[in-house]
Amino acid sequence: MTTIPADPAAVSPPPTADFFGSDPERLKDLVARAGELARRAILTDAVLPDRDRPRGYAPTLPSMSPADRIAAFGFETAIAIDEETREIQRRRAARFKPSRSDIEHFIEILSWLSWLKRQDHEGADGVRIIRLRAFQVAAWSIGQRMGVSDDTVRRRHLAAVTRIASRYWQRIEAFG
Repeated sequence: MTTIPADPAAVSPPPTADFFGSDPERLKDLVARAGELARRAILTDAVLPDRDRPRGYAPTLPSMSPADRIAAFGFETAIAIDEETREIQRRRAARFKPSRSDIEHFIEILSWLSWLKRQDHEGADGVRIIRLRAFQVAAWSIGQRMGVSDDTVRRRHLAAVTRIASRYWQRIEAFG
C-alpha cells in the first residue's frame, strides 16, 4: 500500500519538472530550438552524399509506403506527388549548407524523431509533418494530403516538437 507523505515538498518532482517550470519563455525557447534542430538534421540528412552516411542508413522520406499512396490517391496522382515531392526536397535541400555541428549531431537528432514516430499514431503524424515542414511544404498542402485543416497541421507540428523538447530538453540545452 502506498502512503502519501504529509509534506508535499518531500515528494521528488518528475525528471521533466525543469522543462515544465513556471517560465513560459524558457519553454518557448526550448520548443523553438528543438524545432530548428530537427529541421537542420532533416536537411543535413538530405544533402549529405551517400558516402558520408553511416553504413546501412537510409535518408528520411515521407512515411507513407508507395502502396499506401497509390491506395489513397490513385496510381497516376501518387506517382506525380512522389516526383513533385522528391524534386521539391532536392531543390530546397540543395540550398542548405550544413555546419560542422549539424553533421556531428544529425544522427542523434534523427533518433529523437524515430523515438516520437514509435510512440503512437500522433507521433508518427507529427514526424511526417516535421519532415515536410523542414522542406518548406506549406501547411495547407500538408493538410490536403492528410485530410485536415492547415490549423490542425500547425497544432500537430507544435505538439510533436513539444513532445521532443519535453523528452530531450537536457540535450537541446547542451547543444546551445
